[in-house]
Order: sequence, then structure tokens, then C-alpha cells
Amino acid sequence: AAPPIGQYCYTMTMWSLYFSAAVLHALASVASSATTLHSVPPRTPAAPPPPASASATFTVALDTRTTSTFATDLVTKCFGSSHAATALTADWQRQLTQVQADLGTEYVRFHGLLDDDMSVVIPWHVLPHAAAATSAPALQSAANQTCIFRDGVDYHDPAGPVVTVKSREECCAACYTVPTGLPEPCVAAVFQEASGKCYLKLSDLNPINGSGSGITACVTNRESPKGYMFSWVNIFRVFDFLQSIHVRPVVELSFMPSLLASDPTQTGFWYRGGHSIPKSFDDWREFMSALVTALVDRYGLTEVEQWYFEVWNEPNCGFYATAPCCGPTCGNRTAYTELFVNTFKAIKKVAPTLRVGGPSTAQLGWLDTFIEAAAAADAFPDFVSSHLYPTDPYINHTRNGFAEAIAGAAATVASTAKRLAHPAPPLLITEFNCGLGQNCADHQFAGSFVAHQAVMAQATADAIPFQSYWTFSDIFEEQGQAPSEFSQAFGAQSIHGVPKPVYRAMQLLRRLHSEQVAATAVGAGASIVDCVVTRSAAADGQAYAVEILLVNHPTGPVKLPYDGAVGDNNTVAVTLDLAGVKLSSEVELRRVDDMHSNALPLYLSLGRPPYPNTTTLGSLLAASQTTVAVLKPRQRERASGFYLDVQLPPYSVASLSFSIDTI
Repeated sequence: AAPPIGQYCYTMTMWSLYFSAAVLHALASVASSATTLHSVPPRTPAAPPPPASASATFTVALDTRTTSTFATDLVTKCFGSSHAATALTADWQRQLTQVQADLGTEYVRFHGLLDDDMSVVIPWHVLPHAAAATSAPALQSAANQTCIFRDGVDYHDPAGPVVTVKSREECCAACYTVPTGLPEPCVAAVFQEASGKCYLKLSDLNPINGSGSGITACVTNRESPKGYMFSWVNIFRVFDFLQSIHVRPVVELSFMPSLLASDPTQTGFWYRGGHSIPKSFDDWREFMSALVTALVDRYGLTEVEQWYFEVWNEPNCGFYATAPCCGPTCGNRTAYTELFVNTFKAIKKVAPTLRVGGPSTAQLGWLDTFIEAAAAADAFPDFVSSHLYPTDPYINHTRNGFAEAIAGAAATVASTAKRLAHPAPPLLITEFNCGLGQNCADHQFAGSFVAHQAVMAQATADAIPFQSYWTFSDIFEEQGQAPSEFSQAFGAQSIHGVPKPVYRAMQLLRRLHSEQVAATAVGAGASIVDCVVTRSAAADGQAYAVEILLVNHPTGPVKLPYDGAVGDNNTVAVTLDLAGVKLSSEVELRRVDDMHSNALPLYLSLGRPPYPNTTTLGSLLAASQTTVAVLKPRQRERASGFYLDVQLPPYSVASLSFSIDTI
């Protein structure tokens, strides 16, 4: 996520509401109908639009045999999320289930999988085990079974079995030979002369000196336990759920568990994710190996091969080996390279076919130097990942500046790999959205931005398989959760699952077919309008289902008023000239703009209630719904075909759906 420090510091206050089971049931009932595009009121004639300030005409030959491919999933294949612990909650799971159903989402990414609140690395303690032996076994060769004997010394639990012996030497030998019933071996034993009891201990970390006469500690030459153990319970709970809804994780390997950290006080965010380097890379590699082994054992190698293991999050923004700035030139690259190489090799030792990558930097930083350093350490990444927001200071803040920066990053990855004689790894944009600090997330601006970016992303689809929108929900706790249904938090849905305009725009994107037909544009308005024409041919090749997407995204980043008002400047009158075909259905029009598929105006008119009740939430869900209007075509005067006229206000998306017969 965006950094809390540096050159574009920001603070976002998020929020949380907890409703009773009855309320959640009511919300789920409303959401199940209101968030599905096809559950809509009866069709109505299209409402008169505001006057246009420019025009654009797009001429399309729908019966052409020359087509291209349009990838409909580049901005919906993966979503970001709040930290991993929230994935254990029912609301989070309900919303992601809806996202997957509506948008076909395949991956989700979140911070904090390894955080202390996930209980992954926990203090070591004795677990139930089988009954211990009651007497010492026959002694084996004692050549390497040496002990230091310390009179009058006892040790704290955790304790292992108790056996009966005749001497402290036999007690020492028992510590080496008697099974403890646990993975941890005996490292010290305490011999009680009067009873002949030998108490096997699994830890010699906390001696109690001067416990009394008649007691002798037998300390072996075995290494003491590390004082911690691994628990995969919560990771399995999250990943089991993802498997159940056919979503895979982008496994962001963050943050540092406090028991492995060299400095446990280096933390960030409300939930205190650890930013320290590990105190021992031997221990870190053991941890990574154990984690990946557990995942492969549970889910199978074939499945886990489809996941992405992304090493850390934004090491150039203060989230690793803390640095005082955020940006492409910030951070400790040497420290991160050491982390990446150790992680890469630990995972590859378990399964060489697993996909491991990084550097997960902010602002497209470090891409070439990361690849070079990893290659030099024989750890060439399987993919490269980074983040970008259109408000970041190192890119052009124009309408196409964001897409141009991403295309440049893909070119950098490819050229660096070529120079090193490696195939170019894919570039994953594992965080993006409409921008930081400009009140866009709840606004129709986010919808037109993402739709425009989906169009621009077609040019780099082979190099960048997805761009992950940050985030799918306002269930988000980086700075805690604050009371408001719409607070310009990052999500495509509000905290209770009310879809925002960006969510509805993504649904319109997913309506597109994969076969794209070119459109020739004229008119001043064409410079700010995207027109995507797609079709799906019937079996006889003579009839087509047609889906057209129109996007008016006139600017780069804009500081927006909270109420979302932007005026009518940049409204464009669009005409679609469709020749040589015969319309065989009604033309359905769906819109996302300031008045359609948008609950924010209603929320503002209600006084921005911080804790909306179920009635209000139902109204907001209804206001967010995408409705269908009927658009009347204009017939061509001297040739076959027809015209469609649509006026697009600024920051809007429209979808046209109809069927045709070729002539």
C-alpha cells in the first residue's frame, strides 16, 4: 500500500462496523440481488443528457473479418486487500466471494501473512504427546554423549519424559537416547539422587540456580531450542477459504515475525507489521522452507505452482530495513537483495518450479538493479513486481501518463533481462488505483480511470498479465477503521459491500467479448473518449452479439471535491456509425457516472451517516445498481446500417449491448 512516510506521505483513517447476525443476513440478501448486473428494473427510455461541449464519431465495420483480441480481465484478475488477519472474518470472505462471482477474479494479495496477529511464529511450548517411558533403555555407545554436570541446578519447564536411572551418567545418557515424543530433543536433564528420577528437559534457556541439595543438572552438548515454533493454522484457514471460491493467493511474504526480527520494535501500520531484517538468515531460510513445504503438502505442488510468491512489500518506502524516504531511489537495496536471495533459494530448494519474485517496490523503483543483483546471486526472478499510482511524483500527471509509465517499466524489465541473456520475466503491477489523496475512490473518476487503463493496458498485455486494484473492499485497517460508509478508502466496495462506481465499471468491462473490431474516430471529443467495440459470432457466422464500451476520462489526476461535483465541462456527444449490418434486438444502455451506478450522491444527501442502518444500506445498494435503458437507433438514409448517439459526461463509462445480422 501507499507509504506512511516520504515524498507523498499521507494518512488515511479507515473504519469498522460490527453488525449482528440478523443484520448481516439482511445485508447479504440485499447484496445478492443488488450487486448483480443482470438483476435490474424494467427497461426505460434513456434520460436526456446534458449539452455536450465536444463531439466524436466512431465508424465501425461490424462485419469485418479483421479483428484483434481484447483481454477483458487485465484489471480484474487480481485484487489487493487489507492485511491477512481480516481474511479470517465473515464480511471479508462474503465480499470476496461476491467479487469472484461478479468479476471472475482469480487472485488476491494482502500484506501481513507472517505478522504476529496471524500466529505463524509463536513462543515454543509443550504440546500433548505420548506417554513417556518409565525407565531408561539400555545404554548405547557413550562416545558422543557427554554432559556438563552442575550440582544444585534445576531448569524451568518445558519438560519431557521422566525415567528412572541409577546415576547422573545414566541420566545424561537418557537425555540422548530416550524419545521425547516431540520434534524437540532433550537438551538437559535433572537427576534427583534420592529417588533415582531423571527429568528430561526440552529447554535449558532458563536455569534455576541453587535449587537444593541432591539435584544435579546434566547439560548436553546439543543446541538449545530456538524458543519459537511454527503454526500454520490461520494461514491454512485463509487459503482453504480461497480454494473454496476458486481464488489463488499472490503470497506476499511479509512482514517480519517479532520472534525472528533483529529489532522487534521496528513496526508499521495500525496492526504493527514488522519491518526489521531477520536476526538470523539461517532461521529465515528454515522458516521459508517450512512454510512452503507445508503449503505444498496441503494443497499439492500442481496447485501451488499456480501461485506467486512475492518477497516483501515496498522495501523502498520504509517497510524493510527502515529508510527515511519513499521513492525509486530510496531504501536499502543491498539489504533487500539479501532477503530476496535467501528467500528465493529456500523456496526453490523445496520445489524449483514455484514462482518467486520481487521487489514489490513503490513507484516502479529498482526494477533494473533488482534484476541485476538477483541474477548475480544466481536467483533470477520468475516475475518482477512493483506498484504505481497515477498521483506518484515520478510520472507524468496526464491522461495517459500512468499507462505510459507502466509500459516503460515493462520495457526496462525486458531490456535488462535481454542484456543478462535471460528471457524477460512477466511484470506484475501488484498495486494500483485511481490515486492517493484526491478523493477519487468513491467517485465516478475511479470508474473511468480504471476503464481507460484497461483499454491502455491492451498494449502491454503480453508483458504484464495483470494489474491488481488496491483494494477490493473498504474493510481495510492500515490506519485503523473509521466510522463512515464512504470515506474515500481504497476499496471498490464500501465496508458493507456497497459497490462503488469503479466496481460497476469493472462489471461493464467484463461484459466485453474477446473479439475486437477497430473503430475509426473523428472529432475533437475523440481525444478524451475510448471506444472499444467487441463481438461474439454465432455459429453460422452471420449473426453477432455486440458489446461496445465508451469511456470519457478527460484528464490525469484531479483533486476532487468530496461531493464529487465536476460540472459538465468535457461532456462529449458520441455517435457510433455502424454500416452494413441489420439490428436484430433492442440496444441496451448501461451507465456509470455521477447519476448512474453511484451511491455516493444518496449517501451525501442523507448527511453522511457514519453508522447506516440496514434500511439505509439497502437504499445505498439499490442506488449503486446498474440499470438498463433502451437506446433508440437512428437509421442511415442512403445505406444499410444505423447510428447510435450517446452523450458522455466527464469521468463516465457507458456500455451498449445489442445483436446484429450481417447484410
